[in-house]
Order: sequence, then structure tokens, then C-alpha cells
Amino acid sequence: MRLSLYSPVVGLAAMLLAPAYAAPPQRADILPPKAREAVVERAKTLVERDNDAAARLPERAINPFDPTAGQPVVDQPAAPQPIAPARLSDDAQLRKLAVSVLPTGTISLGGEAYLLFGQKKLKVGESLPIVFEGTTYNVLLTDIQSTSFSIRYGEAEIVRPIKPATRP
Repeated sequence: MRLSLYSPVVGLAAMLLAPAYAAPPQRADILPPKAREAVVERAKTLVERDNDAAARLPERAINPFDPTAGQPVVDQPAAPQPIAPARLSDDAQLRKLAVSVLPTGTISLGGEAYLLFGQKKLKVGESLPIVFEGTTYNVLLTDIQSTSFSIRYGEAEIVRPIKPATRP
């Protein structure tokens, strides 16, 4: 209760003493026109002097910041076109793709089986995108059993076992 009695007195004292401790008024950063007239005249003479012929760069001056300056222009021969890899049969391609399909398990929800890939789950008939050697292939999930699953690419189909992830 004592604190509340002194609060108005302290506040009144702060308001009365605040002007005495106020910061001095700020000065302008720009001088008045009369004071800066000498600086402006000096700047004009420097600018006029730079327009002299002696101050200009020669016409064939090399820019030191251009890495190609002063180098002769040489036509580069066209790069040979990369040879497209031979297209594998669907069966051979599916065997290569199947190695990278690593499900973590299966689950049955509402009588429908799902193949699990971490947090992602796929059911029969859904497509699984696989990136192999920089190309994305869409593999169709055709069957899910408790220990195996089937995938199809084009006309080829393969059955793979579901191997649970082993922890070292």
C-alpha cells in the first residue's frame, strides 16, 4: 500500500524534471545554401575537368572486369548429341526398377490391403513413381499379399517379397 501512495508523487516529479534532461535539439545535416555554395562551385569545376579529351578513355580500351575482353572470338563446334541408351524390354526394365521398390510392410484397413512405404500407403491399382537413372517410371501395384506384392510395368509383371527393414 505504501508504494501506491508514492507513485503519484514520483510520476509528477518525473514529468517536471523531464524537460531539464531532454536531449539538445538536432542540427540539420545539410548546410544552408550560402554555406555550401563553395562546395558546389568546387564540384562543378571537377566535373568540367573530367570532360577534357585527356580525361577520356581511348576508343579501344579493354574493360578489366570483362573476362572475355581482348580475346579473339572463336566459333565453337557444336557438341555431339548424346546417344540415347538402348530401350530395354518391359521385363528387363521392371527387373531393374523392382530392386528400388522397398516397402516397409502391409496393412489391412476396411478389408482392403495397403502396401506401406514409411508414411505413404498404396492400394492395388495405384501407381508408384520410381526415379531410376534420372527418369521417372510409373509402376502399377497389381496385388498385395501378407508377405509379397506384385508390380507391373508395361506388359511385364513381377512378384517381390516384402522384407521388413532391418535395424543394425
